[in-house]
Amino acid sequence: MGTIEEIFYTTDIWKHFEKVAQEEEKITLIKDLVSHGIPILDRIIETFPTYTIHSGQHQLNILNLYSSLLGERIKELNDLETAILILSAFYHDIGMVFKKDEKNNLAKEEMFTSFLNENPSAKLQYYTEDKVSEELGEWYCRWAHAKRVWVYLNELNEKLIWDGNNIRKELANVCLSHNEDTEFIKSSEIPSDYWGNADLKFCSIILRLADILDFDRSRSPLSVYRYLGLHKASSSSSKQSQKEWLKHLATKGFDFGEWSNEIPYEIGFKASPTNP
Repeated sequence: MGTIEEIFYTTDIWKHFEKVAQEEEKITLIKDLVSHGIPILDRIIETFPTYTIHSGQHQLNILNLYSSLLGERIKELNDLETAILILSAFYHDIGMVFKKDEKNNLAKEEMFTSFLNENPSAKLQYYTEDKVSEELGEWYCRWAHAKRVWVYLNELNEKLIWDGNNIRKELANVCLSHNEDTEFIKSSEIPSDYWGNADLKFCSIILRLADILDFDRSRSPLSVYRYLGLHKASSSSSKQSQKEWLKHLATKGFDFGEWSNEIPYEIGFKASPTNP
């Protein structure tokens, strides 16, 4: 069956990219960037040991959901749009990875003050307890993860060159957009005609939809749920994780049925929850 990375390259979106990219240099670039991101994503569990799966399976699901959402219209994507979609699948959540010293010094992060100002209850909790509790730390990490894509893309600055042009800012903003208000996608930060004809607003919308639609049991195995002890969660942070896992466990997934050229088209959803 091959490694998870080899499976990525069997997806329809990747096959389309190889067709439209044509240049071996571009294909190698995106492969290298994907290979760079995969092992980093595997370390999300170190920051969030009780989170639903955000590495490997999540990225594969998103790549496949791109194809389900686009249907025959996948053929209309140009090489840069396809490259941005593939890279954003792997880098949109990479900010969830915090090194040990970063996790131990969250209050010193530049964005922490903004987080407290935007979340009054978090601010009250922080100043009442006079520390960053585990619960507050996870809350901040969730809030900041999309913005922290810059931490990792800055390290790749010299590699993010497409046709002689640095695409770091544009990729970062597409990744960031999945966790921002939709007004951000409408803003000039996300151009619809980047580098001539790359519609990054469209890419942002497709990433956002695919991320939301990755909602089924593949990211929340029952065996892992029980292994983590979430079925008997007691702390507030583990209870929050319990809620997320139970939502996924109750979900049978989305049904795209026979893809239609008609716009809009309906997507079916199946779930069997035991709790409202």
